[in-house]
Amino acid sequence: MSIQEVYAAVKRATVAIVMAFPGRIPARPFAIVGSGFCIHAEGVVVTCKHVFRSFVDPASYQRVMEAVKDGTVQPFPELAAARPHALFLGGVQGTEIIMFRVPIVTATTKPTYDLALLKLHKHGAFAQGYPTLPIADYSELHEMMEIGICGFPLGEALHDQLASHGYKLFHQRND
Repeated sequence: MSIQEVYAAVKRATVAIVMAFPGRIPARPFAIVGSGFCIHAEGVVVTCKHVFRSFVDPASYQRVMEAVKDGTVQPFPELAAARPHALFLGGVQGTEIIMFRVPIVTATTKPTYDLALLKLHKHGAFAQGYPTLPIADYSELHEMMEIGICGFPLGEALHDQLASHGYKLFHQRND
């Protein structure tokens, strides 16, 4: 695989994690709170726990973490109030950037690590599966390896750029 193919695959599987604000359209329909990458074609995204915490009120989060430490399995509270979504790049058409907004339906974290897994809703643009990045086997990793970093480090600056250059957000719910 060429380096350009690697870059393209990383770009397709990298998502912005956003909080949607219905009623703010078109001024600021969402805020970027972090990034992640898709690891499974069924829509499983890896991100950081601190990104996930943006969508859960602190009291509920603390209650769930205490239950997990005690060995009690308890689902996270409903995420719908914060309206979390993942944004996938759909491509560029002329001067427009196409983004696909996909609802996040559930999430889980590990208390001692800054990791979270997010499960995405089905989306018509990804009927054959979401674009993914494979996770390397730990035995293949070594010191002094070249690495690359992907994400949306500009956060709201990216939103401002999209708004000034034109973008289309496509979302589809299958409920």
